[in-house]
Amino acid sequence: MDIPRTPEFIDREVLTLTREGEWLSDGELITHGATITAFGRNLKRAPDGRWWLEIGRDRKQIEVEDTAYFVKLIEGSPASGFELSLSDGSREKLRPDTLLLTPGRLTCLTQAGFEAKFLRSAYSDLLMQALSQNQGRYQLMIEGQKIELGPPLPKTIVFFDGVCGLCNFTVDFLMRIDRKHTLHFAPLQGRIASALLPSSQRLDLDTVILASAGRTDDRSTAVLRTLISVGGLWKIAAIFLLIPKFIRDTVYRAVALNRYSWFGKRETCRLPTREERGRILD
Repeated sequence: MDIPRTPEFIDREVLTLTREGEWLSDGELITHGATITAFGRNLKRAPDGRWWLEIGRDRKQIEVEDTAYFVKLIEGSPASGFELSLSDGSREKLRPDTLLLTPGRLTCLTQAGFEAKFLRSAYSDLLMQALSQNQGRYQLMIEGQKIELGPPLPKTIVFFDGVCGLCNFTVDFLMRIDRKHTLHFAPLQGRIASALLPSSQRLDLDTVILASAGRTDDRSTAVLRTLISVGGLWKIAAIFLLIPKFIRDTVYRAVALNRYSWFGKRETCRLPTREERGRILD
């Protein structure tokens, strides 16, 4: 039987806890389960706000990109409440009044008062079960409580295939011409799409979805209405709406079906740069 070994620190080793809850040693992903568990259970925060690992007599400062604690799983229902499985191995009841949602990021406070960030699966599970909208705002209904989570939703969101080379080029183009920052963007594979779009739309990666003013458009209509919303000379795109949708969508589908072979495909969805945060929501 394998006996779990106690992790040993190397003096110059740089340990990083990423924003996605992964541990890195000098930039290399740590995959040893017992080590990950030990790290999660032995985090300490110094009075100056820095985070340390303390295992036995060993103590080492770590770099934390976002939060030190993460919500890995949730169990329960909106009616009875939810129990959280945290990255330190503990389980505790969710306190709904501590939830805070910003685009692409959901957090709560632990019983010890530390911020814990919901990982992708827990984030999607909670939002899909309990999320509703009221006048463009995020709301959760949990145990009969209505929780306002954050600022109003952007009025116009373009959902796109996050690994498609053509789609990402188009997003870059739209951000350049949209000088009033009317448009916001989110990948169909992301958490915002999971929470706000029905599966019939978000699982169809051959389309682009425009959500604006309480309505959604897809394919060629979404492209044209997106250009129209930019304003200025781009409003001329309205002329093409006179062409029957089935004709426009035939051309759209021909390009969509060949987009990977013609324009390439990314390994993962794009991550927004510092300048793009607030425009790309997930």
